[in-house]
Amino acid sequence: MEPDVVSLPYIGLSAMKLPLSECRQIKQEYNLYTKRAHCTLNHVECHAKSCLENLAHVTSNAQLTTTESEVVLLWQTFDGVTRQVPSVDMRRATLSQLLSQIDTRVQELRADYPIIDGPLVYDTSMFSYC
Repeated sequence: MEPDVVSLPYIGLSAMKLPLSECRQIKQEYNLYTKRAHCTLNHVECHAKSCLENLAHVTSNAQLTTTESEVVLLWQTFDGVTRQVPSVDMRRATLSQLLSQIDTRVQELRADYPIIDGPLVYDTSMFSYC
């Protein structure tokens, strides 16, 4: 003799008897705009990690300038995420630290690869030809 299969009723947010503020917060976490914010932050995180890896292999001013412009675009995209829910806020805090770390590394490398405006001045008077 087999036991009967029992189907459990669906328990919705209203049946959980949560305070109204918690219900709103749960609904906001599953909102389309929250999902879009997470998608955008995923994009920023992926490209930020790529930039950080590229900075480890910079050998010229051109490479640094390219990575630097990517970082500026990442900051702009990051700043465009304005959704305020706890999960997005936590990710924003983490990514803000990562982007700041990248900015610091760019500034360190900028000292090694300065931006050169105009032609280089080469003084030959210091060398003697014999």
